[in-house]
Amino acid sequence: QLDHWNRQQLATIPPGPNGQRPTLATGHRASASLARRYGLAELPLVDAHSSSAVLRPEALLEVVAELRRRQVRRLFAEPGPTPKALQRISQLAGVPIHPQPLVVDGLGRAANGPQSLMATLVANTCAISEGLGGRCDRAAGQALIQRWQAVGASSS
Repeated sequence: QLDHWNRQQLATIPPGPNGQRPTLATGHRASASLARRYGLAELPLVDAHSSSAVLRPEALLEVVAELRRRQVRRLFAEPGPTPKALQRISQLAGVPIHPQPLVVDGLGRAANGPQSLMATLVANTCAISEGLGGRCDRAAGQALIQRWQAVGASSS
């Protein structure tokens, strides 16, 4: 059900320039499988010789040029303080950082503690879809979360 819902949400993202697949640009490689599964182009904002906190100057210029070439709509950070390298990339490329971070390691946080796995996945899908110019059916996402909670409650 989550896979079907994800496909519906991510299919609302308009294509990039010249009909290219929309680009998911993040500071973490954990989104690569999601991008492949749902037809998004992935653009990691770090290289093999750096961390998300430090980026070699030549790699920084390459990333900025690629963001501009692909006309990327938003960059996605992880929860917590936004790394300086990501802030710098955003400034140089003129691409804003989406206000809702992607939780790629662990569970998201709610006001009353950790979110469920399903709530974290739904929140990530909505952030990506809306951040890249698509829509998110939050009511259907909430229904998935409730079904997930019902399964957990019945198995306890």
